Amino acid sequence: MPGYALLNLDSVWRFAKNWELFARVDNVFNHYYANFGILGFNVFPNPGRTFDPANGVAESFLGLGAPRGAWVGVRYEWE
Repeated sequence: MPGYALLNLDSVWRFAKNWELFARVDNVFNHYYANFGILGFNVFPNPGRTFDPANGVAESFLGLGAPRGAWVGVRYEWE
């Protein structure tokens, strides 16, 4: 599997006592990546994806990483 790098941003602004505004963005550039892979045996190799274990093929199965995500919120803390 090829390597990858992601940019995640996180910020917090305390605007009053016990109150804060937060924002977070994961995978800022929406980079397509896989975070794990495994070599498996595909028993659905036909163009119609029908079950055919006699003609199966070894191929890589990848776990795709999360796409871009963003969160914004307000947080209050009791003392």
